[in-house]
Amino acid sequence: MQLTQSLSVEDYNEFIRCLTNLKEVCNDADIRGGILRQRTNNHTSVFEVDLRAVFNESNIALTNLKQKLEILKTFQGQEVEIIINEPEDGSLGSYTFKDLYSSINFITPTMDFMDNKFMTEEELVGIFPSDEDHLILEKELQQLLTDRIRIISHQFSIETVLVEFNGETACISASTPSKDQSAKFADGIMLNEEIENSSTNISNVAFAMDHETDIKYTMFRDPRQNVALNKFATTIGDIEINVYSRSQIVTADVG
Repeated sequence: MQLTQSLSVEDYNEFIRCLTNLKEVCNDADIRGGILRQRTNNHTSVFEVDLRAVFNESNIALTNLKQKLEILKTFQGQEVEIIINEPEDGSLGSYTFKDLYSSINFITPTMDFMDNKFMTEEELVGIFPSDEDHLILEKELQQLLTDRIRIISHQFSIETVLVEFNGETACISASTPSKDQSAKFADGIMLNEEIENSSTNISNVAFAMDHETDIKYTMFRDPRQNVALNKFATTIGDIEINVYSRSQIVTADVG
């Protein structure tokens, strides 16, 4: 079966921007039915990208993503056709990226060679059983703020930021490993439940990604254990992006 997907200049640019968000944290990009849903290399986060607005419900698997992305970026600024061949006899398929000037063909890899495999929605719900009854907090994070978190985290050489719970409110902060530099990004975040003298370190992967709208940050409590379930929701154009992570809630010793 052969499927041809036509992307406008804008759609292709948004597609590339989404893949660029993955290049430092995922070796591969596994798209099924127009949805990319997979763990990062270190298994701390899950990316869920709904590409159907530009990609319909196509399947495509990109191994060695960082290398392929540099190749695919050369097609930016052009209308692009993606021709996907999925043989019905079970043999390896292929996909071709093509514009008015050039084309490049890739053989579809077998799943054995994929480090970041597609995750079903059921698998995601099993890992992140978010329920409004267990909502801890909601916060709209403006791009100015997420840019600061991204830049400062990079300069501090840290992979997490700290969410501290102080009764009815929380704050988001970070510090260097030696504690000689620190930053407070947001304070007075209202909590949905009172939590005293506790904190959780959340992955900063979501803050490093390219996005166009504010990031809606939602934290739930895992009903099975003292773990925070973190969801970050934003968009690039019409493409919806969610990033999920889990983090242990630690209670400080008082006394």
